[in-house]
Amino acid sequence: MEDFVQNINHQFYDYVLKYDLTNDNIIRKIVHTNTVADTCFTIACKMGLNKNEVEIWEDGMRTDGSKGTYEWWYFDSHYPDGTILVIFFF
Repeated sequence: MEDFVQNINHQFYDYVLKYDLTNDNIIRKIVHTNTVADTCFTIACKMGLNKNEVEIWEDGMRTDGSKGTYEWWYFDSHYPDGTILVIFFF
């Protein structure tokens, strides 16, 4: 899992290099993103999640479907040619 995290950190670092790293707002965004990512990783480790396998309890509805409740999922992808694809499921 450590290799996985190092790879993500490297990719994120390469991504942020195109921004003005002297801008305080950009620095705050980077610090925030790293903090959220570290927190998510810590939670995933404590829960024993496996990056290569979806557990049975991770799949399926998380609401009971009663009136006033809904569940939605989305995926977003950014492609080398600049295309952005976002798909929502309700």
